[in-house]
Parts: sequence; structure tokens; C-alpha cells
Amino acid sequence: MIDHVVASAQSAAASAAASQKAFSQVSTAKGQPAASQAVAARVQTPEPQPAAMSMEAAAGVNVFSKAYTQRTRASGDQRRQYGRYLADSRAVAGFRSETKSMLYPIIGAKGLGSHMTDVDGNHYVDIAMGFGVQLFGHTPAFLVDAIVGHVTERGLFLGPQAHLAGDVAQRICRLTGNARVTFCNSGTEAVMTALRLARHATGRNRIAMFQGSYHGHFDGTLAQAGPGGSTVALAGGTPPGMVDDVLLLDYGDEDGSLEILAREGASLAAVIVEPVQGRRPDRQPRAFLQRLRELTRSTGTALIFDEVLLGFRVALGGAQAWAGVRADLVTYGKIVGGGLPIGVVAGDARFLDALDGGAWSTDDASVPRGDRTFFAGTFNKNPLAMANAQAVLTYLEQQGPSLQDSLNTRTENFVARLNRVLTEEESGISVHHFASLFRFAGASDLFYNHMIQNGVYVWEGRTCFLSTAHDDQDLDKVEQAVRASVRAMRANGMLTPARRTTALTASLQSIPTTPSQQALRMLAAFSPQTSAAYNQSLVFDFTGAPDINVLKAALCGVVDRHEALRTTFPEDGASQIVHRRLDPDIHIVEFDRSADDQASFQAWVDATALTPLDLEHGPIVSAWILRLAADHHRLVLVMPHLVTDGWSMQLMALELAQLYNAGLGGRPSGLQPPFPYRSYVEHTRARADS
Repeated sequence: MIDHVVASAQSAAASAAASQKAFSQVSTAKGQPAASQAVAARVQTPEPQPAAMSMEAAAGVNVFSKAYTQRTRASGDQRRQYGRYLADSRAVAGFRSETKSMLYPIIGAKGLGSHMTDVDGNHYVDIAMGFGVQLFGHTPAFLVDAIVGHVTERGLFLGPQAHLAGDVAQRICRLTGNARVTFCNSGTEAVMTALRLARHATGRNRIAMFQGSYHGHFDGTLAQAGPGGSTVALAGGTPPGMVDDVLLLDYGDEDGSLEILAREGASLAAVIVEPVQGRRPDRQPRAFLQRLRELTRSTGTALIFDEVLLGFRVALGGAQAWAGVRADLVTYGKIVGGGLPIGVVAGDARFLDALDGGAWSTDDASVPRGDRTFFAGTFNKNPLAMANAQAVLTYLEQQGPSLQDSLNTRTENFVARLNRVLTEEESGISVHHFASLFRFAGASDLFYNHMIQNGVYVWEGRTCFLSTAHDDQDLDKVEQAVRASVRAMRANGMLTPARRTTALTASLQSIPTTPSQQALRMLAAFSPQTSAAYNQSLVFDFTGAPDINVLKAALCGVVDRHEALRTTFPEDGASQIVHRRLDPDIHIVEFDRSADDQASFQAWVDATALTPLDLEHGPIVSAWILRLAADHHRLVLVMPHLVTDGWSMQLMALELAQLYNAGLGGRPSGLQPPFPYRSYVEHTRARADS
């Protein structure tokens, strides 16, 4: 029996190894579509496949989806009515076949304070808060007065300079310490303009940015790590040349990244950084930012703080005030517009002067100085946006630093409450936060669907915010919704119980990722489907009834032997966490199709291989023991290409066979200790840097 297992595994692994010629040429054992090198330069979402799920979970999802779609029917109707006309990325975020019926945005009808009402009349506590825009809640009276007053007194018109533009610029400079300001219409435009100003002032083309940061959808920042330390485009339609001048670094790496910047700094126009990344609010490297400031100053490189998300939320003076760092250029947006489109570029005069020649006067002999670059926009300094921005900045000045300080403390206490609930419920989910921003780590899309069903609105990007409008009753409601959602999911087989939480609290060690792993992790973060496209699978055929307990022990033994199989990958892609113990997910399935129906079995394997693995929290090895008949079983293993290739899969198959045989005979396996995974990582990184 075991010879048959080994032969099957070797054949599959050999097939994978034959085409394993570069990191981007991902081949598989069985049941997995291959990806070509084009994937490294372009995100290609695989065709939707049915996801593998236990019968209990599938039945639970079916029941839940009926209740969910009934409650939000009018939102679903809009998707069905207008989907053919409206091209909307939000409408496809997180596509999975088993939840397809629930895949539509909730359509809002009204927002007031901390609450939102949808088109079905359902009421929600809103923790999306306009993607972070609504620091004061929806429809605050002082902003309504500003908009109504402006329209009533001045009307809606464009052409002449907005009469409040100068006042708003002065207020931003006063609050943040920046010297000069200009306005555009979005955070993406602000980042694009800041990079142009930095390149113009320094005469250099290259820029550096960090893995895991988000700087909008400008082509010049849609970069990801490629093979051998190269940089490739993140999105289809972005020409490779747009990111050729981008250097990608690990965020918070005080040794590696700062060493590279010291070496390359003289050729860099700018280093752009999201001071605390929206996707990783638990990573708050203040000391790293201070050293980054010293280094960029010494190399004549502009330091750009992208504060579109955090500006005016973390502190009255923004992230610069929190970090104790004065950047050369800073981008703002979101909060300062009070709900209207706005982007702000602020910073040192030597950069901003490139827009108008500096602060020259019409009353003396001064003239515009130096070379100027191009900047324009029909809706820049939009009069209505200026009226709203003036009202926001005036209110912030009146409230003083206590507004942010008290809200940050309130968020910290609230997150602690949520984490207690999630720990008590043994959910495997946790909450991370920075200032009044927070994210649920380890939560599936179904968790957020349950939150919506329980009256708490979370948007598709999953970043959450508290506002000054949230009161104690709102926070109680969110806490109750979290507990109810977790319990409902567990009761219906949608949530793995506490074992995962226990495993993650074991001894951990963080090691860097290799360049190829960074590229794959960045692709995985783009969407669950892209992540699943890089899964690899092995199929073992048992001509007889295996000893299930011995097989489970053998599989756990293989995972215990190899650090790579006990590794998880934070979303930023810069590091990987090696766990002392991280048992694989093992499922026993009664396969209700004929053992001779190879097409049905292959379809099942294909679907299973395209089920996303939880790379951030683990386990990253999933095992399915299928009973096709009393004397015919198959074992299907699914693992990410982040830690496997053709050679390692062949080794895993051989070790599994040896451990299983030894277990059956009650004798030692005789396996020698494996080569340490972290040593392999160190060797690979050293080779890439040489």
C-alpha cells in the first residue's frame, strides 16, 4: 500500500520539479493550474472555482445566505439591475463561489452620527466611517452649516480662485508645521504630485517605497517585488517602465532596509512611507522613522510622509507629530475634506516653490524663482471643498489635541474589549489598532457578512474606524455583534475552533522573507483568489483502509520536522513567523461519488486547491482524507508555493511514507534532522543581495 503512495507522490512531485525553473514558473503536483512568468508582472485572477467546504459549513452558508440576501434584498437588486452598466471593483472583492449570492455592496440611504441606514431600511452602527473620512461621524452640524452657507451665499461656480483657498492653506501650515501647501482632488493625485516635486527638486528619478504600504492607484506606485530583487508592476495595464525606478524595501527593517538606503540614497529622489501602514496598524516603528529621517537628510533624498489615511486622525499635527519627524513633503486627504473630494500636498518651500516660483510679490521687484514643473486640475481648490476644509480645520483647532487623544484612548480600550471576547470565544481572530483605526486579523469574509447581518457595517476593505460620534451604546452593539457572529459561524461549521489560537501563542520567531516570497505574498494580499492560484497539491492513493490515526500522526510529524510548514506570513510580506507548533488542518470526507469517476474526483481536487489558505495566521497545510470506498482512500495535501517547490514536495512525500510505515510498525522512523529552513532563507537572501 505505502509503495503505491510513494510512487504516486514521486510522480506528482517530479512533474512539479520539471517545470520549477524560476520562482514565477509555479507548477503543481495534481489538480492545480500552472502560472507563467507573466503572473509576476501582472495580476491574473483565476476563473471562479467551487470552493471546498465541509458539508456542515456548506449547509450553514446556504441557510445564512438566504437570511442575508433577504435582509439586504434592495442592495442586491441594485447589483442585478445595474451590474451590466456600472464597472465596480467593490462588487467583486473577495469573490468565492459559495458566497456569490451575498457578493454585492450594501447601498447606503442615509448617514447620521455613528449610524447608517441602507436602502432596505436596515440600521447599522457604522465602523467604516467613510473609509476613515468621517472623524466626526456622518452629517455633523458644523459641516452641514458650512456647505449650506456656501451654496446659499455664493452658489456653485468655478473659474475664479476659490476665496477660501489661502485661508485653508494657512491653517494647514499652522497645524502641521509645513511651510507651503497646494490642493488637488484625491490622495492618489497628492502622492503623484509629491513624487513629481521630489524628482524635480533633486534631479533624480529613482524612488524607494516599502512593502505593504498603500499609496493610491497611480501607476508609478503600483509596484511589487519580482525575481532576483527586481521590481515589477502590480496591476495589469501598468507598463513595466512605470516601476523600473522603484526600489522596494522591507518596512521597519532597521538593519537591512536602512543599509540599502545608505548605499543607494545618492540616486534616490524620494523615500515615500506610510508612517503606520493601514493594513498593519500593529506595526508602529517610530524609531525606524526617526533613523530614516536622519539617513534621507544625509543623502539629499526627500522624505515623503503619506498621511492621506492618518493625517489629523492620529494627532492634531498628524503622523509627523506622533513620530517626532519633520518630513520634506506630506500628503493629506480624507478627513480634511470633511466628506468632499480633496488631496493636499504640503511641505518645505524648496519643493512646493516648483509650482509657482515661490512667494514672490506683485509690489516689489521679486520674480518667480527657479525652474517650475507642471501642475493643473479643473477641480483643484474646489470652492465647496475649501469651505468644508475650512470648517474641519477650524473645528480641530477649537477642540485642540484632546480630541485625538481621547478618541485614541477610547479606541485602545475598545479593542482590548473585543480581543477579550474573541479570546473567550476561541475564535482565532484578533484586533490590531493604531490611534482610532483598527482591523480584525484572521477574519474571513463570512465574518464580515455576519457582522452586517448583526447590524454593524464594515466595508469591503475591512479597515475600521471609530469617530467622535460613537457612544457607549454603539460600542456595546459592536461587541455584541462580534460575539454573536463568531458563535453563529462556529455553530454552522464556518469557524475553526481554539486549536489555532493555542498554536499561535506558542513560541514564535520572526525571520525575513526571500525576494521571491515577498513577491508571492504581495500577490496573495491582492485578493484571496490570487493567493489560491499559487497553492500546490499532492494526491496519495491508498489501495486499502489506512490507519487514520497513524496517518494523522505521520502528517503532523512531517510538519513538526520542517519549519517551513510551521510558518505564517504577515500581510506586509517583509517577514515570516516560525511557530513551535502549528498542526495542519485535517479533514475527513466521505466522497459520495464513484471511485472510478476520475473526472468528479479531479474537479473536487481542483476546487480544493483553489481554496485560499490562511497565510497570515495558519495553518498553511491542509489535508483531506477521502473515503471513496471501504478499501480505497486518497489523501490530498494543499500547501502554498511560498514554502514549497517540486523538490520539497517530493521530500515531503518520502518522509510521510517513512513516518507512516514506522508508525504502523511501532518503530522509530530513522529520519535525520532536516536542513534548517531559516538557514535556507539566509542563504537565499544573501545570494539575492550579492
